[in-house]
Amino acid sequence: MTDHDNRREPNPAVLLNQRSLVGLGLVALLVLLNQVVVQPPLLRLLTDAPLINVAGRQRMLSQRLAKAALAFDAATDDLERSRRREELANVLSLWSSTHETLHRDEIASGATGPAIAVFEEIEPSYRRMRDAARQLISSVDRATDRAGLIAILQAETAFLPGMERIVGIYESAARARVDRLIATAWGVTALVLMALVMIGRYILRPAAQVIDRQFAELRDARDVLEVRVLERTSDLERVNRELAHEVDERVQAEERQRTLVEQFSQVARTTTVGEMATGLA
Repeated sequence: MTDHDNRREPNPAVLLNQRSLVGLGLVALLVLLNQVVVQPPLLRLLTDAPLINVAGRQRMLSQRLAKAALAFDAATDDLERSRRREELANVLSLWSSTHETLHRDEIASGATGPAIAVFEEIEPSYRRMRDAARQLISSVDRATDRAGLIAILQAETAFLPGMERIVGIYESAARARVDRLIATAWGVTALVLMALVMIGRYILRPAAQVIDRQFAELRDARDVLEVRVLERTSDLERVNRELAHEVDERVQAEERQRTLVEQFSQVARTTTVGEMATGLA
């Protein structure tokens, strides 16, 4: 036996099964890659917009705090001052809680970038504004009110640019993440397309070829079977015709035999009568 005879052709079904397992593994890997590479930045983007909105709101609250302080200083009667004092207290509470939440979340995230540096930079201005506003709320002296108002306005001039820089940093970081996410999504899409091409080339096309070959074999087997059936039918018809001919010949032979028997019986009777007549004579 030659080496060619010793080599066995691979089973197409086994080969396709192996390739199918590889294709399923590749699809599972792409799904896992999507969960690891695409989904976390996408979820992070969902939090970027609220964060930017809160930072922008904090900047607006700073301006609102200064306006509330000016309105409180401009109030003349006690009722107006009481109403303005309450408004200032509400704005201060909202402004300080928002700022502390932003700063605390930035620290908790472990960030060491420009945003945390700007927060540390504007922290003294924030404290001066907060302390001056508290002093203004609890003050009953016009001179003290004016000193608190001036402290708020002076601290605001340093605080607002810092908050604008923080908002810009958040927006730049969000745009950078969007760009990275787009590039990553295109990369994953390219991998998916490559996987589809490989699955189509190494799994679907061979499977289609095997199916076509099996259909061709089935058609050939059907044609061979039809030919054999036709041949067998022809043989059966020929045998039937021969049997019918034999039956006809047998019937004719039996008919001739009956005729001969009858003739023989008649001759025998005539001979018997002749013998009896002879005997009598």
